[in-house]
Amino acid sequence: MSERELRKFSSDLEGAENTARIRLFGKARRKYEELAKTARELKPDMVSELVFLSHFYALADDIARRRDPHKTGSLDRLLALEDSMPDTKVTLVLPDGWFGECSTKRILDELRGVRLMYLGLQGRRPESIRQALERFMSIGDELLL
Repeated sequence: MSERELRKFSSDLEGAENTARIRLFGKARRKYEELAKTARELKPDMVSELVFLSHFYALADDIARRRDPHKTGSLDRLLALEDSMPDTKVTLVLPDGWFGECSTKRILDELRGVRLMYLGLQGRRPESIRQALERFMSIGDELLL
């Protein structure tokens, strides 16, 4: 690929990151989705990270707009990446404004716990709640994101 295409890709990536920083999560999702398509040819090693970020920001957009991610499916789509997603560090913004680098495995672990807790409370299944608590406890002394 040409140097020009790589520069444009880098510029677009920076634009997506800035969009997420100002918490325009829906717009950031769309930008990362487009970047993932472009990366298939330019930077194939980045595709899974960009797909992860596009799904993550879809979830963040649901949370910011007070939509139930369990009902919209954004949580399930992100968790579906768990088996195919290598553990990598990504820089992201959370809906509460926290910004920093985090492990994809850590994020997916916490979200799996959130999903278990939700299912346990919705279906009144103590076993799911217990599994969620065990997952959260396995994270240790670190704060939950």
